[in-house]
Amino acid sequence: MTHFPKPSITDNTILVFDKDGVIFHSEDFKFEYFFDLFQEFSEHQEQIKSYLVGSGGTPRKARFQTICSDIIQMNDADDFVEELMQKSFTEMDPEILNVDFVEGAREFIVEHSENKKFVCSGSSQNEVNLHLKRHNLDNLFVELHGGVKRKSDVLLSIKNRFGTDMVFFGDTMVDYNASLEAQVPFVGLRTSKYHDPFSELGVCKIYSFSEL
Repeated sequence: MTHFPKPSITDNTILVFDKDGVIFHSEDFKFEYFFDLFQEFSEHQEQIKSYLVGSGGTPRKARFQTICSDIIQMNDADDFVEELMQKSFTEMDPEILNVDFVEGAREFIVEHSENKKFVCSGSSQNEVNLHLKRHNLDNLFVELHGGVKRKSDVLLSIKNRFGTDMVFFGDTMVDYNASLEAQVPFVGLRTSKYHDPFSELGVCKIYSFSEL
């Protein structure tokens, strides 16, 4: 079991944030919306729910593809995935911009004005850009990385270009595993009301940024 103690953050520490469930309470919002999209497939509800709970941090299209192809095993999975993508872009994306901040996240980002800050998210680049811009935070980050398929690659790129004194804030096992691969200290946000992915791990875990 790998253990990351609570990090010591100085003005030189590079701060990297996932978006959903870390800066904003949008991870649970997406889970609820995605689960509702598949209500007609009653015989697969438990499998779909279990997969969605465990796949946080994975890009939207990949999640839809897994559900349609592997769980429901549709013959026309690709067409249905595209239909769901368009539906979610139209219905869900505008609403995401209105979800609440994780407690203390905005204050933590603003107060650490001297630190180089980055976003590394599986959400689309457009969503990441719009969400941060909506709250006038986009100009506080050096780079916004959206649509990320391998977060460890982004972490390593940042680490190689800007330095090794670095912390990654995430809320899913995708985030945690990326931090292990990139050998970057990790802080787990326990913000979901549906599950705690870090319950059996020796992870530095917080419920809000006011704890740091």
